[in-house]
Amino acid sequence: ISTFIVEIEEAEEFDVGTIYKKVGQAGSPLCELNFNDLFVPESALLGYENGGWKVLERTLVHSRTQIAALGLGITRRAYDLVEKYSHERQQFGKYLYEHQDYKDHMDVLARQVQILEHLVYRAALKEEAGDQYAFAWATLAKFVSGETAVDVAKDATLMHGGFGYIEDAVISRVFRDSAVVRIYEGAAHILKKILLKHEMPIALL
Repeated sequence: ISTFIVEIEEAEEFDVGTIYKKVGQAGSPLCELNFNDLFVPESALLGYENGGWKVLERTLVHSRTQIAALGLGITRRAYDLVEKYSHERQQFGKYLYEHQDYKDHMDVLARQVQILEHLVYRAALKEEAGDQYAFAWATLAKFVSGETAVDVAKDATLMHGGFGYIEDAVISRVFRDSAVVRIYEGAAHILKKILLKHEMPIALL
């Protein structure tokens, strides 16, 4: 694998292809990019020939940490919506947060937010410090973030009752947005295989 820096000098060399409508994250457009007879000179090589994986690995440390942070934001938003709803909705003469089983469920979600926050911040610190395990930390943070975002958003939707299934409800949008965190910058099932190949000192976890 080799990487190149591509400069577009003429409009004819580049155009936008199919624009896709996604299930979630409507504010982030997705489309095909078409390169038409674009000449890429040897001088455009980034790094050295067949050294592309090293470039990609350094890029993934940053991008996976970013996606992990995105998942954390979605997770926190889902929890905040549940907390707000629990102080607005009454059932059997009491607000939802006053029901012990509902409160217990909220406490579990709160712990998930806190654990994920700690992991994401740790991964970011490892990247900033240039730690030798930064790639593994970023991969771990991204994997856990995707799983947690989906789990918390799913439970938060459930805890909104039927209202959570309304398309215009904010929590339903959060739930739709959460799904892709498990996919881009490395799908969850692939990241599990990668993590098995990257040992991390137990003392640092």
